[in-house]
Amino acid sequence: MNLNPPRQYTGYDKGAALEFFKAAGTPETVAEGATLFVEHQRAGRHSISRDKMYLLLQGRVEILAARKPIGAIKQGEIFGEMGPLSGTARSATAVARTPCQVIGLDEQQLRRGLEMKPDFVPMMARLMISRLRDTVARLRTEDAIAEDDSGRQTALFSPALLDDMRHDLGAAAHARFKQGETILREGATGILMYIVLEGCVSAHIQGRLVERIGPGGLLGEIALVDLSPRVASAIAQTDCELLVINRSLFLQLLRDKPEFGASLLRGLADRLRFLISHGR
Repeated sequence: MNLNPPRQYTGYDKGAALEFFKAAGTPETVAEGATLFVEHQRAGRHSISRDKMYLLLQGRVEILAARKPIGAIKQGEIFGEMGPLSGTARSATAVARTPCQVIGLDEQQLRRGLEMKPDFVPMMARLMISRLRDTVARLRTEDAIAEDDSGRQTALFSPALLDDMRHDLGAAAHARFKQGETILREGATGILMYIVLEGCVSAHIQGRLVERIGPGGLLGEIALVDLSPRVASAIAQTDCELLVINRSLFLQLLRDKPEFGASLLRGLADRLRFLISHGR
C-alpha cells in the first residue's frame, strides 16, 4: 500500500519545534547521500541511527517507500517520529539529497525534552493526528481498513501512573459502561477522552474492529486534542470502568506528569503504525 508523504499541519510552529529540539539535542551534519533511517529496519550499518526522530535545520531530505519517492522534508520540519515513539520497524526510508544539518532525538532525549517542555506535547500530538487522519481518510476512500483479529489489548500507561491518576482525579472522574454500550461514536464531536481502568473497549472504523483497549489504554484523545470529529467508534466489550478527562484535566496532566505526555505520543505512533502496516 502507498504511504502518505510527510506533511506538517497548518498550526505547526517551526520556532517552537526548534526550541524544543535544541533544548534536548545537538545539531549534527549529514553528508549528501547519507541514509538517516531505512524502511523495515530498526538498525543497520548504513543507518545513522535506528531510533531517532529529526528536525531538519538545513538541506533537503527525501522520503521513500518501496524505493519510490513519496515526499520531501522542508527546513524546520520534523520527521521520523515513529522511531523513538513506536519502537517498531520504520515505514519509510529517509535520504539526505543535499548536505544537511539536523537535530536527532532518541527516546531518552525525547523524554528529557518533554520533562523540560511539556507544552510541546500538544503540538507534536496534533502533527501526528494530522497524519493519522490523512491515513484513515485514504483507507476509507480505498475501502482498505483491515480488521485486527490478533486479540491484543493496547495499554499505554504503567500501573504506577494509572494508580496515580486514579487517586489524583478522584471518584468524580470515573465512569462505568455496561457490555455493549457505545462510548464514542465515529464522526461525532468529541470533548472528552477516556483511560481504561477495568475491562476492555473495542474501537471500530467503518464497522471494522481496529483495536482492543485494555486497562491502561486510551481512547478519544484524537478528537480532544484537535477538537474535530471522532475518528472511530468505541464500544464496551466487557463491563468497563473508565477515567474521564476533559481538556482542562488533559493540560494539567501534561504539566504535572511528563510520563503521561510521552505515553500519549507513543499511543498515537502505535495507531498510525498499525493503520499503515495493516491497511489491506
